[in-house]
Amino acid sequence: MSSLRRTTAIIPADTPLFSPPATVILHDRVAKDWAAMKDYQIKSWRKRFPERALALADVKPLDTVVSFSDRMTIHLGGKTVELIYIDDAYNPGDVAVWLCEEGVMHAGFVGYIGRHPDIRPDYSHGTTAGMLKQLEALSVLKPKIIVPAHGPVGDITALSTLTDYVLLARQKVRAMMQQGLPLEAIERQFDMHEYKDWDRGQHLSATAATIYRELKGEGPEVVPYAERTAVVRIDKIAEEGRFLTVTADGGWQLLLRAAGDVDFEGIKDRSELKPGMKLKVIYLEPTNGEAPLGFDITELEVEGQ
Repeated sequence: MSSLRRTTAIIPADTPLFSPPATVILHDRVAKDWAAMKDYQIKSWRKRFPERALALADVKPLDTVVSFSDRMTIHLGGKTVELIYIDDAYNPGDVAVWLCEEGVMHAGFVGYIGRHPDIRPDYSHGTTAGMLKQLEALSVLKPKIIVPAHGPVGDITALSTLTDYVLLARQKVRAMMQQGLPLEAIERQFDMHEYKDWDRGQHLSATAATIYRELKGEGPEVVPYAERTAVVRIDKIAEEGRFLTVTADGGWQLLLRAAGDVDFEGIKDRSELKPGMKLKVIYLEPTNGEAPLGFDITELEVEGQ
């Protein structure tokens, strides 16, 4: 298959539960990405909640969308809600939701608590500089309560903790670069043991590589993908079906990831995957062959057990 650029369309998992008839508000960049969604992503969106399949049969994701550029204020249920986007070339549309009168903020992907951030332009942020810019802007508002994208509810220390984390990570990579270490060695040696209790440690090598490119004055790496098809059997499952270790009919082993946009056939969702299942999968393979978290599945069909 010819190589392709991976789409950056990110669909919140619960969007199809409410839309239609609810209006979906998102950033202009996300609306642009949604307009370019692949067929498998639209199918996945329509199947997200089986009880809504009939209502979504003739609906496209943008049919109920309203988008905005940097700020939007809405009044809902007697509350004033501000939507805040901090402009950054590599922020694909991460928006903070600010209830200014109550001091409550949903900080999106810079509100991480207890998790190593996933820094890449098709997910949250493509650079640590962009994260720091957003962290600074949100910290100035002095929120009392922080609702993160992942992790427990916290307070403003969630923003200061992640700021310290990012600054320390940049310092560590810079020090290794000054020693003349190549990227491969930096990725291998980079650690954040000061945050050893945080999960998603598999993100660390990608974080080191991202910072390395930043400090060299380069943008985030954008790797073309090739679409692959394989018939596989599940050997092992982790995180309720998100990560699959499988063996293909040819005998080789693969690590696959069932992220948010998988078009499932034969099962409702990834929670129904079980070891021993035989699947036909279409997945995206980076042309450099590297996928530390696993190759992302786009379509999955259960063939037998």
